[in-house]
Amino acid sequence: MQIAFAGSYIIAKSALNKGMNHYALAIYRNLFSAVTFAPFAVVLERKVRPRMTISVLLKKLFLGLLEPVIDQNLFYAAMKYTTATLATAMTNMLPAITFLLAWILSVFGSIIIVLGLYLVIWGKSNDNNLSSKTDTSIDQIGPTDQHTPEKILTTESSNDEKNDANIAGVDAD
Repeated sequence: MQIAFAGSYIIAKSALNKGMNHYALAIYRNLFSAVTFAPFAVVLERKVRPRMTISVLLKKLFLGLLEPVIDQNLFYAAMKYTTATLATAMTNMLPAITFLLAWILSVFGSIIIVLGLYLVIWGKSNDNNLSSKTDTSIDQIGPTDQHTPEKILTTESSNDEKNDANIAGVDAD
């Protein structure tokens, strides 16, 4: 497999050095592979093929757009400025580069999550501070001696006497 990739890269580098456009090279490469592998796919995969639904079709179209258009065009554009040997070595480094990018993005993602939690907590504490400044409690209304236990008991007993008097039809005042 690696020998086939190396041969493909040498042919591509030779074509690019002779002035071929990297977009045309990507199209020819995909056209050649489709013509070569389509008969095998039709014969060998006829009964194994999954049912073609809209979801499967859209996924295949999306993946078909990403691989040849973005990957191959960027690869051939970069190959114009380097050698086939370096291009072959870079493809072998893709798993390591993928791991490093995943690690870096996970660290940045963790930082963003922690900052988001901090902002949510900070925002809630500011909301509590604002609401406590505008909140009026019972202690702030009237003199403080109204809320002593003796006053509460005498107030409740006088209210009970008024209610009893109202039930009897007598004016308590």
